[in-house]
Amino acid sequence: MTTGEFTESESMDGLEPLERWERPDAMSGVVQHYSNEVLGLCPFYEGVRDHYDVYIKYQPGEYCVELKSLKFYFQQFEDMRISHEEICGTFYEDLKELLNPEWIEVQTIVGRRGSVDTSVVHSNRPEDEASIETDVLSQTVSRE
Repeated sequence: MTTGEFTESESMDGLEPLERWERPDAMSGVVQHYSNEVLGLCPFYEGVRDHYDVYIKYQPGEYCVELKSLKFYFQQFEDMRISHEEICGTFYEDLKELLNPEWIEVQTIVGRRGSVDTSVVHSNRPEDEASIETDVLSQTVSRE
């Protein structure tokens, strides 16, 4: 489905679709996105909200993700009961399917809970390509 210059993905598991746009021919670099406004609900404890920092890094094929649709896509998880592992995997699979990039890496860092830091990474990045430059153990990701 086409909306202006953007192409919408099919709805993924009842979520509002992400949009993509054709990568300019002159673009050959790696794309990186970061958001610290992603929320979800803990699937195990009623009413406990999880806060995520999300890092996305990819080598575009034909498409790039449209940022406004990415922001709205992230907002849909706010009231969803979903595990740390599942939310990262969902972002990874949905973006990989939408963009069909040369490679993609998605990392979520969860706000500290019970003095435990948690980071989840999904990637098909080649070993010779630099990964996302985050080290969850050297950061303070606490949002109390």
